[in-house]
Amino acid sequence: MSGERPQDSTSRATATVEAEAALVEMCENMVMQGDFLAKNDIQALELWFRTHGNSDISALGRLGATVMRIVADRQATEAEQEELFAAIEAVVTPEVRAALEAKQQR
Repeated sequence: MSGERPQDSTSRATATVEAEAALVEMCENMVMQGDFLAKNDIQALELWFRTHGNSDISALGRLGATVMRIVADRQATEAEQEELFAAIEAVVTPEVRAALEAKQQR
């Protein structure tokens, strides 16, 4: 028996879902700003993954791995920024992706 009360695991699961939703929202904002990621965008992603760890959601897990690899040397090359932006796009909702595509077609 783990000694964990059911409400503790429920509270932890709720906090995880809320944190992941905040990450997706952050990614959606980055995507809608355009295809350039500012240094503070990358730092915000790094902070999220350092604070919350990785995610069981596969797209978020891939994003986390990409972020941590890119920030390891404190340099984000143009190719790495493009890779990171693609990883960010993979986690946004279909509605945001459609809005982005419409924005790019203008």
